[in-house]
Amino acid sequence: MTVAGLVAICYFAVAGGPEGTETLVRTAGPLYSVIGFIVMGLLWSVPMALMSAELTTCFPENGGYVLWVGAAFGPQMGEMAGWLQFVSSAVDLCLYPGLFVVYMEQMVNVDFASHPEAEWAMKFIFILSLLLLNLLGIESVGHGSLVFMSCLLTPFIFITCVALTGSISGTTVLGWPFAISAMLGTLPGSPDWSSFLMVLMWNMGSFESVSVCAGEVSNAASVFPRAIAITVGVVLANYILPILAFSGLDGRDAATRAGRQQQCAFNLKTGPLTPDDARGKCEASLLLCAIDRDDITVPP
Repeated sequence: MTVAGLVAICYFAVAGGPEGTETLVRTAGPLYSVIGFIVMGLLWSVPMALMSAELTTCFPENGGYVLWVGAAFGPQMGEMAGWLQFVSSAVDLCLYPGLFVVYMEQMVNVDFASHPEAEWAMKFIFILSLLLLNLLGIESVGHGSLVFMSCLLTPFIFITCVALTGSISGTTVLGWPFAISAMLGTLPGSPDWSSFLMVLMWNMGSFESVSVCAGEVSNAASVFPRAIAITVGVVLANYILPILAFSGLDGRDAATRAGRQQQCAFNLKTGPLTPDDARGKCEASLLLCAIDRDDITVPP
């Protein structure tokens, strides 16, 4: 496996996209969110990444953290670590077929809740497709992850680059209005720091999970440290730059909910939309996918 493929796998294990920051922005505003990612990156992500890189070079075998825990505390604890991660992954991964259906609803403007057969068929196809990708081997997973990562980040890179051109003049090169003061704003009142911290840790953890495929990587001692180091930088940029860009484009931080990026894409792509504008919704959804249909409001 190449460094690029391993970076893509590690990226999806840790972040999986710029989405997930809405709670942070709504809780404390973009300034504290950016500071939080930088501090959490230094105090949490970098040590976890360094630990994962070092232990993977010591145990270049499939099993990763299960082998680490087993070597330190015995085989029973290693087995428990594996089962705990399995349960955690099962709870987490069951969300994604539902999210896939939500994406498709936004693209085709159809409520699949009224068509349960179609909804379950799409979920089954989604699971089967990823299962087949895994059965093809780790090389296929790496290549597939790289393709998915490119498709996912391309619209964010485009919008972020354009938006940040307005950070000086207040207007982007495409004429989009940009609120400079909102880019690093704060919210009044006392934030819920416990929720803020938990969401930060959730968004910046799991670097060790990629270690389970160490045995499939030739020259793991060289490839893994480079891949993990690159992933740390990609993950930080993946969160911080879109926060700055979308806060400047839409400064309503206190009202931020899941789907904020897509609503901005709706407005920037086609202007104000009506709820029945299927073509405009489809174009904007292709530009930027949302997280939760119930959290998306389209201006009248």
